Amino acid sequence: MESRDHRLHYALTLSRDLPAAIAGGYGIERRENLAVLTIAMLPRDPRAATALDSPVVEADAVSLTGARRTLALSRRDELGAATWIATVDVQHRVPVTIEIRARAVEDGPLLRARLTREFRLE
Repeated sequence: MESRDHRLHYALTLSRDLPAAIAGGYGIERRENLAVLTIAMLPRDPRAATALDSPVVEADAVSLTGARRTLALSRRDELGAATWIATVDVQHRVPVTIEIRARAVEDGPLLRARLTREFRLE
C-alpha cells in the first residue's frame, strides 16, 4: 500500500517460524497457534527525511463469522522506520482476516490493507 509519501508493508507469520533470538528480542512467545502481525511504515523515497511524529496505525482481526477484535499494536522505532507488532491467535485451517488502517500523520491520507491467511498447524 502506498500514499504520496509513504509505503505500508505488512506480514502475518506463525510465531514458531521466527528464530528464537528474534522472537525473544521482541518478547514474543513462540507457540503453535500464535501468529505475529508486523506493520511497517516507510518513506517512499528512502533518502527523504520524513518523520513519523504522529502516525495512526490500527488493525483488527476478523473471524469467518464477522466478529471483529481490535489488535493491541506495539510500536518499535528502528533504522529510521516505524514498525508495529501484534500477536493473533489462530486455528488450524481456519482463515483469519486482518484489516489495517494507517496514516503517516493524523490528518494525512488513509492507507487501508486487508489480508487473509490460513495456517496449517499440524
